[in-house]
Amino acid sequence: MAESSYATMANDPVAIIGSEYCTPNEVDVVISRKVKTLRYGDFVVSDMNGNFMFKVKGTTFGWHDKRVILDAADNPLITLKQKILTEHSRWNAFKGESTDEKDFLFTIKTTSIFQWKTKLAVFLANNNSKEKNCDYLIKGNWSDRSCVIYAGDSSTIVAQPLQVFLKILYQVAKTAQDV
Repeated sequence: MAESSYATMANDPVAIIGSEYCTPNEVDVVISRKVKTLRYGDFVVSDMNGNFMFKVKGTTFGWHDKRVILDAADNPLITLKQKILTEHSRWNAFKGESTDEKDFLFTIKTTSIFQWKTKLAVFLANNNSKEKNCDYLIKGNWSDRSCVIYAGDSSTIVAQPLQVFLKILYQVAKTAQDV
């Protein structure tokens, strides 16, 4: 992806999941872990008024760690599946509850094996750079519960910490990194 396309991405948002989940306004969210559950990785996402927005459902047991993000009507939006035996912590994202290659959306991976602050590279399905040039870079500070999403490896900010969907992905990826 060329440097000149980053500004275009920032001005013309890309709907990876669906345009209905994009907003021109900042949205404050509350992410809370479900305590009364056997499954690891269950979260609820609400707006500041307590209105339910998304649910993150984790797996109970299994060889691959997996999370499904559901909308308010319990429709599966995206499945995040952790790849095992990789050098970097890596998650692949698929449409709905699928894990088929035809439904592949993007990969999220840590930029280095050891990190003091979280830095995640996002590669969209149509990225042909063999993971040399990321489409988005998420830099975060877990203790501050904040992150900034950049267009590729540039200084162009495309999302601030409280934009709903990418913050959910950040939380899921960070939780997996803590395991």
